[in-house]
Amino acid sequence: NQFVNDDIGRGKPKVIVPLRLIGRIGHLIIEPFLLKCIYDPAEYDIIFVTPPRGLAISQPVFDISLRDLFFVEDPHDPQMAAYNQHGKSIGTYQLDDRTIVLESVADLMVQAVEKARDGQFSYRAVLTEAELAEGMALRSAMGIPVDAKIVTLYVRDSGFFPSLEGHGVRDSSIANYIPAIKHLVDKDYYVVRLGDNKMTPLPDLGQHVIDAPFHPAYTQLVEPYFVSQSDFMIKTTSGPEALSLIFGIPSVYVNAMFTPIFLISKDDLAIFKSYYSHRYERNLSLREIAYDKEILFSCTSDSFVREQIELHENTQEDLLNVTMEMTDRMDGTYNPTPSIDERFRKLCQQINKDCSLDTSDRIYGQLEIYSFLPYLMKGQVSHEYYKSHPELLS
Repeated sequence: NQFVNDDIGRGKPKVIVPLRLIGRIGHLIIEPFLLKCIYDPAEYDIIFVTPPRGLAISQPVFDISLRDLFFVEDPHDPQMAAYNQHGKSIGTYQLDDRTIVLESVADLMVQAVEKARDGQFSYRAVLTEAELAEGMALRSAMGIPVDAKIVTLYVRDSGFFPSLEGHGVRDSSIANYIPAIKHLVDKDYYVVRLGDNKMTPLPDLGQHVIDAPFHPAYTQLVEPYFVSQSDFMIKTTSGPEALSLIFGIPSVYVNAMFTPIFLISKDDLAIFKSYYSHRYERNLSLREIAYDKEILFSCTSDSFVREQIELHENTQEDLLNVTMEMTDRMDGTYNPTPSIDERFRKLCQQINKDCSLDTSDRIYGQLEIYSFLPYLMKGQVSHEYYKSHPELLS
């Protein structure tokens, strides 16, 4: 509160929020987006207190994420240690005409989703004319025609953020995606693979496949620009996947984990990692995962080991089938099976009810979450994936 002067903003009620993790792209993207969905930027002056902008993992993403709001850099505590120690998820406070928001990301997700209508968020990010012009230059340098159909691909692997312990359960092998990539090329899509140059490179798959982190024209605008221009995005759980959410781009969410804060929109398709139980010596159904709340709320490697669960990533066939389903849906040629959506939705509805009755603290030992976001956002499982894995909804 002390960093925010009265003259910051447009004279509207102030919503003041600390944004401490600008070195993690997921937090940099999602936290401002969720605040814009909860508090309409046209009615409130949303003001973030941040570490210095120069510490951001991506300058273009910083600018896009904090567009339509205000920020104040804290030069005295660049890592925001005081908030890191004392300020996590301690609530929202009203001080005169100022609202001080000290919530965890998961708590903000629940609030934003509860305000969403028909599985759609109220706010969408938009690029400036200058960013669009720079993006067109990137297209030209990478040999992508102006009118080309684009699919962006983001696959978290072991080269991404290896110091973040316990999150390797989100990784998968880029090699398994090659048949799906070839299908997209056959359908006349250009595929832009996103990430950083510590990841495993793709082999040469022709001029329609751009391994952007290794391309000489790469800049930090690549990720937000190409996602914003995508027909759809294929993504795994990691920070950059949030770009499709803020731009409103449909997604194929692969190698996903079935958790209460799985943020899948109604236009997305999801396929999940297999939860192999060493206790039962077989894969678990989604109902069984949801029944055991210790498994449902697991999201790091140590928690899965503790529950004797081994996550198996999607096969090449799984990834190809869901990609083919999505391209057929985009073309209007896919014949869906309504009963699959109905079964998945009823299951999610029951899990949402169970979460509403759960009184224990979950996720990192401090989050109290009483909603199941896949239900509230009207997410859907891939029909082709279910046909290959009928035990999923048993």
